[in-house]
Amino acid sequence: MRRCSRSPEGLASILAGAIVVQHSSSGPLEHYDILGYLCVGLMFLCIALLYSIHKHVEQKLGDPKAATGKEEWEGQVSLEN
Repeated sequence: MRRCSRSPEGLASILAGAIVVQHSSSGPLEHYDILGYLCVGLMFLCIALLYSIHKHVEQKLGDPKAATGKEEWEGQVSLEN
């Protein structure tokens, strides 16, 4: 148990197990919808954080083409045969 709780997957499964419950062995799983809403909310939070990191890096580099290296490849690759 100690080793499992140190990994992010272990913490996520412990948290999910605390949210989703089954009162009897033949009973339905309860609060599964809450876990789904939590996952969707965390995905949107991650998207927002990654977007802000992207904007910060883009601003720091100045030119968005410099981040992708597009300028370097434009003259070397020809799509026309």
